[in-house]
Amino acid sequence: MTALLAFFLFAQQPLDSNDVVIWHMSSDIQELTELYPQVETTQLKGYRVQLFNGSRRAAENRRASILRMYDDVPVYLSYDAPEYLVHVGNFIDRIHAEAFAMELKKHVSSAFVVRSTIESPIWEQQQAAMQIESDTLDTTQIR
Repeated sequence: MTALLAFFLFAQQPLDSNDVVIWHMSSDIQELTELYPQVETTQLKGYRVQLFNGSRRAAENRRASILRMYDDVPVYLSYDAPEYLVHVGNFIDRIHAEAFAMELKKHVSSAFVVRSTIESPIWEQQQAAMQIESDTLDTTQIR
């Protein structure tokens, strides 16, 4: 019993900076570990701009028109019974989503920001898609 207790006490000792830990894993796990950093999309909580809700045909038409105007911004068509929804963008923070919504309101007066699960955006693409200088944004209009 004391030998077992001594083993557990020894096993719980913190590692020194000179200690070496050897990690054994199967080749399948090793391969997955090497592939993991190459995964580009991650689901996050964020914001999108909703442009439309209604029939499928009208939603598809609205999606197509937005894609023609903003070909570098993701546009999503989804179904939430009993209507179809059109959402635009992947914004981590509300301020950028509101800024883009104000831009979209030039074409779609009913555009508004909604919380959503988003794909991880690449910051440079998000900035280019907005085409809005941060100093021109009037934050007093955003609630």
